[in-house]
Amino acid sequence: MAYYRHSDGTLENLNMMIISDSKVHNLVSVHAFLKAALDLVKNKFPTVKKVHYFTDGCGGQYKNRYNFMNLRHHESDFGLQAEWNFFATSHGKSVCDGF
Repeated sequence: MAYYRHSDGTLENLNMMIISDSKVHNLVSVHAFLKAALDLVKNKFPTVKKVHYFTDGCGGQYKNRYNFMNLRHHESDFGLQAEWNFFATSHGKSVCDGF
């Protein structure tokens, strides 16, 4: 899910879904899914410069040293600055958890 504001200040969302045959949800999967999602975002919003992530605290997918390395290289990998925010583990049930 991507949220964005129109020039008049109204908030909208862009729903995205990535379907994969893989049942592996690790660092490589997260990077591949981010690439697909960010390509869509950049295509729809060519002036975007920074993304703000809000995710749960899953160590296997997000909160680990490897993903922090991905964040460190986010701009060179995806062409966008990034900020990553984590909900506490088992909290923040929202679109980042698929409800």
